[in-house]
This record gives sequence, C-alpha cells and structure tokens, in this order.
Amino acid sequence: MRVMVASSPGAGHVFPTIPTAWALRAAGHDVIVAMSGHIGKAAEAGLPVVDVSPGVDYDKLQYEFAANHPRLLLKPRSLQEDDADDFQFDAIAELFAEVSAPTVDNTVELARRWRPDVILYTPCHGTGPLVAAVLGIPAVMHGFNVILGSEMTAAIARQMAPHFERYGIDPSAVRPDVILDVAPPTLRRTYNDYDTVWPIRYLPYNGGGVLPAWLSEPRTRPRVTATLGSTVPGASGISPLGTLIQAAGTIDADFVLALGGADLTSLGTLPPNVTPVDWIPFNELLAVSDAIIHHGGGGTTLTTFAAGIPQYVLPHGADNYVNAKLVRTHGIGDGLMPDQLTSERLNHLISYQPIHDKAASIANEIRSQEPFAARIPQLVDLAG
Repeated sequence: MRVMVASSPGAGHVFPTIPTAWALRAAGHDVIVAMSGHIGKAAEAGLPVVDVSPGVDYDKLQYEFAANHPRLLLKPRSLQEDDADDFQFDAIAELFAEVSAPTVDNTVELARRWRPDVILYTPCHGTGPLVAAVLGIPAVMHGFNVILGSEMTAAIARQMAPHFERYGIDPSAVRPDVILDVAPPTLRRTYNDYDTVWPIRYLPYNGGGVLPAWLSEPRTRPRVTATLGSTVPGASGISPLGTLIQAAGTIDADFVLALGGADLTSLGTLPPNVTPVDWIPFNELLAVSDAIIHHGGGGTTLTTFAAGIPQYVLPHGADNYVNAKLVRTHGIGDGLMPDQLTSERLNHLISYQPIHDKAASIANEIRSQEPFAARIPQLVDLAG
C-alpha cells in the first residue's frame, strides 16, 4: 500500500501524523509526505518529503491573514460561557483555503506520478481531499485536536471551489472516507451520522532535540511549564505571560518558559526560578513537569492530556477557546485571562489534588486506546 500524507503547513499539524507514518513504514508500506512551509519537521523525522509550494512564506501569509481578519482574534479576549464554543469556523476555513491553494497543482502532479492508494490528510488542509477525489482513492482525515470533523473539509472545499471545479470535482460532494480520531474517549466530540470514525491512541511527537542535563536531574520542588505555541508569539507577542512572570517569583516552584527562542525583552528581568529554553521536545519536558500554562493549541492540549498533568489555558483564537472549556468542564484545570495568573491561582494549579487526579485519569484513558498500527489492516481493506 502507498500512502501520501498531505499536510497543511505548521509543525503542530504534521506532528500527529508522524507516528502514523512510522507505523505504516514499519508494517512495510510506502509513505511520502506532501507538504509546505515547515517541511523540515517531517524530514527530520526520517520521512521522505516533497515541498509542494516552494518559495511560499507561510508564516507571513498566516500572520497577514490574521491581521486582516479580526475574527481570528489571536489575542486573549473575554472568557464567557456563551462564547467558549466560538471556533471562528468560517474564518479558519477561509484562512486554510488560502493556505492550501498554492499547494494544489504540485500535489496533484506528484500524486499522479507517485500513484498512492490512500491520501492521509490533516483537517485544515484543502488539497488532500481534492487530490483523493481527482485520483478516485480514499481520503482519510488524521485528527490533530478534539474538535474538527468532516464539516471542516466541507467548509474549506467550499472556499476552494474554483480549484476543485477546474479538476472536474464537485466541492459539495467532498468529505473524508474515514476520520482518525485522536481524542481520549471522555473528551471525544459527537460526529455526524455519515462520518466513519476510527478512534486511535494519541501518540505525542514533538520533534527531536538534545535534552539538557537538568531535565533529568532530581527535583526538590514542583516544575511548571509555560508556552504559547509556535504561532502566537510571532502573531501577537508574549506579553500575556507578564502577570505569570510577576507571580512566579513568589511561588516555591520552578518555571520553564518554552517559547521557541522568542524575544523575552517585554517580560523584563526574570525571577531566579524562571528558566527560558529555546527548543525541547515538548512531550519530554511535560513528562518531568507537574503542570502547564499554555495557549490552548490542539497539539499542546493533547500532549498535556497524554502527560497526565493539569493545565491552565490562556486562549487566543482558533480551537483555543473550545479546548479551554473542555479543560474547565472536565476538571483538568481552567481557562483564564492572562491577568488572572495570580499567586493564588498558581498555587492551586500546583497543589490542588483533584485536578491532578482527573488529569491522570485522562492520561490512563489515552494509554488504554489502541494505536494506529491496529488499524492498518482496515486501511489496507479501505484502499482495496
């Protein structure tokens, strides 16, 4: 079986597909990754990669789109119960239709040459299902959060209608043949009746890297990780962590700022118990952390679920608000505005045992799920 992984740009999108690609190759199947933007992340994982839109600056494209579309709201806003489910669905579909468009022709051409049996695509990628329709092969959506289903494929296809139509494809008829759902059972969304869903275990993959010696040294007090992901620092800066930094100096704990080398000037002088790091594989850092404060991105939230530690979410946009509500509703932590990161709140995150117990139970759910490898025979049958 030959499987083409068609991923939208961004490490957080392609990362969840990498353990799946490894499992396919270990089972003797051929895999190629067709993506754009941060292609090095897939190549560093040992996968063959084709850049299907060379020369396109996707960071610039996405930041400019966000700046011109206030609905994306890449900054914290009021966390009211009536807006916690606000996914800015249409804006996200419009953004990723624009991001997908430069990849269409090269991906179709690559697929016609390579002749895959299945297209495995990420939920915010419009080109994957288009290519599957052009070749008449199954399209399998690979989840990377707890939210997106076939309606995102349909919404992006509507936005990309001219591209579908010039290949003779009706965009209204496009949807995934199968959805690989990586959400833990307790947090799984309700799907449409027409969706075929294969639950699989979420396996964190956050890239490689040399681990600092202090990461494995014995600890004498709790460790809290703080991050804003890969997009927020570039789009709106790191100032939301200012209150955290002020409060951290009063807490008997160590704090790690995982900000990917962002400029920390706006945070002022860091307290002695706050350590910034450039890049550490996130799952390895969380494995030796007791709690996390983050922006609510899908990959960060799922990796935290798998680590079994409580979390505070400072949502900025996209799926962040939905993830914040899930965390709050299921007693795994809370969704907060940055100015709510007081000493009292931080001590609660570190020491309140019920949220630690609930986080551990979610991690146990994940460990009990079947990995993707158990689904490979079904995928072979689907491919025919």
